[in-house]
Amino acid sequence: MIRLRAWLWLNEILWRTWSWDCSLRGLDRRLLGEEHDDLRAFWRVRRDGLDPGRKRVALGNRSLVEVVASHEGFEETREIYLHRLWRDVLGPTEMSADIREALIQELLHDLRLFQPDGTDEFIAREMKLSLPALHSCTQAQFSGPLEGLIKRRSLNAILLLCLMYRRAMSQAHLEEAICLRDAIYFAIKHYCDRPGFDGQTSGIFLHLVNRRVFCGDREVTPSAAATEAAKQPMAAWRKKARTPSDHRAADTMEYLWSIKLSIFDERKLFPLSVIDEDLQSYLERKPELLKSSLKKSESRGIARAKRAMAKEEANES
Repeated sequence: MIRLRAWLWLNEILWRTWSWDCSLRGLDRRLLGEEHDDLRAFWRVRRDGLDPGRKRVALGNRSLVEVVASHEGFEETREIYLHRLWRDVLGPTEMSADIREALIQELLHDLRLFQPDGTDEFIAREMKLSLPALHSCTQAQFSGPLEGLIKRRSLNAILLLCLMYRRAMSQAHLEEAICLRDAIYFAIKHYCDRPGFDGQTSGIFLHLVNRRVFCGDREVTPSAAATEAAKQPMAAWRKKARTPSDHRAADTMEYLWSIKLSIFDERKLFPLSVIDEDLQSYLERKPELLKSSLKKSESRGIARAKRAMAKEEANES
């Protein structure tokens, strides 16, 4: 959870730096630096999940979040790190139904949205009011306005969708829950689909939401099968690890791969199949194929990031 908050915060900084023409000029150069430089706080946030919200003597008893937010153009990055999504929905305990409903109404008000209930429909019917917004609707009609929330690219919008999903599940409104589940998935993908945001960040985000929102499970450890599968391609890397920093990097990569493999299982149906010769051949080669697949996936992610950066640079010129 701290790693996700930290990475979203850092990704937002990178996006503003590249896309908003904002600058962190004047920020202590010790905080910036290059990859693999252990003295650079930004790199340690990405590699180790260093908590940028922790106050540090070296920063004048301020946190890295506060230092960055004091620079023009980066003020709102503090709000991302402190957003109530981390406590109210993705935190270790689930809120009560009364608190959840009060927060839903507060968010609807803040986002200038309205959702009727049976009382509104009763009034509309008895008083012959012609406002469509007061009546119940089909699943397709319910999904339409959710696209607007997805496009807002807002943590408040994601928080609202998550709370509405939990409410729908608690009331056995399964059709509504299905619409909201898909909307949450696309809202997170859209939120992270920006230069500066990488696939690892959206992967952790989706995994955490899947466990704590969709499954209602406070445990966020990837499945045993995914964890075991992720160890195989990391074995060679671990043999080369020499320093504590190398071992931390290996731990991080293994965890990220296990999450990636878990996500592949989370939104799909898989059939039962009789094992024939072709399937037997696949099962025998599965460890080798998995290792190659992870390498290809990583290369694709790097290529996507480079294309996004090149596109942004072309737009600026």
